[in-house]
Amino acid sequence: MAYSEEQLNIFAGAWEKSYGERLSRGEAGVQLQRLVALYRTISRPLPQDIRDDGDLEQSSTQQAA
Repeated sequence: MAYSEEQLNIFAGAWEKSYGERLSRGEAGVQLQRLVALYRTISRPLPQDIRDDGDLEQSSTQQAA
């Protein structure tokens, strides 16, 4: 996925503020892509939370609330 200059600038600025190092445009793009891939991976439902029909089941913590 291609990111806009504005998105790269925002990400590179946040990276510099957090880690104290400046990223090149290329490195900012790589790191942003890795972050988005990580987010997509951890935001997916767990296999045990998906019923056979493809719908999400409520987890035990959601049912208790």
